[in-house]
Parts: sequence; structure tokens; C-alpha cells
Amino acid sequence: MSLGLGFEYQGLPPQPVITVIEPGGPADRAGVRLGEIIVEVDSQRITGLTDVRQLLVNSNPEVTLVLQQPGQSLTSGLFGFAGMGSLRLGGEAPRRVTIR
Repeated sequence: MSLGLGFEYQGLPPQPVITVIEPGGPADRAGVRLGEIIVEVDSQRITGLTDVRQLLVNSNPEVTLVLQQPGQSLTSGLFGFAGMGSLRLGGEAPRRVTIR
């Protein structure tokens, strides 16, 4: 089953960014937006070059994603300060969508 989305890694550190949404497909119906960053797949946090594609394939027929808009928040991990939490810069909070 196709989820109706595509992504590519962008930026430093590399983040999986939604670059394709099939019109009328499952991701489109779930409200996924172009440019959103995949933060979690089925409660597994995405770090570095985590194999998001494999996580998506293994989650069929349903997958829950946590997505955030680009530039919406900075986490201390970007600067290497462990345990410092995160700094929210405004905008929407990361959101959870389920694609069926």
C-alpha cells in the first residue's frame, strides 16, 4: 500500500522533509503538508539518518507521524548541549497525523 508521500533529507543535521504528496492519496487525506519535517514514525524519534523509508514500509497498513514545520523550533541537540531542553520560536506545535 502506498502512503502517497515522498521525502528527502535536507539541511544540517539532515532531516527528512516531505517533498511529494499524491493528490487525494492517504497522506493528502490525513492532512500532511509539503515541507513538513518527519520527527517521529510510530513513536520512534527520528535522529540523524534514521532509515525513515524502512520505518514507513514496516508500518503498513497504518502509520502515525509526528510532523513539524521547518524553522519552527530549535532543539539543544543542534548545538550539542545535552539536557538543555528545547527553545520554541513560535508557530504551530509539532502535530501527530495517522495515515491509513
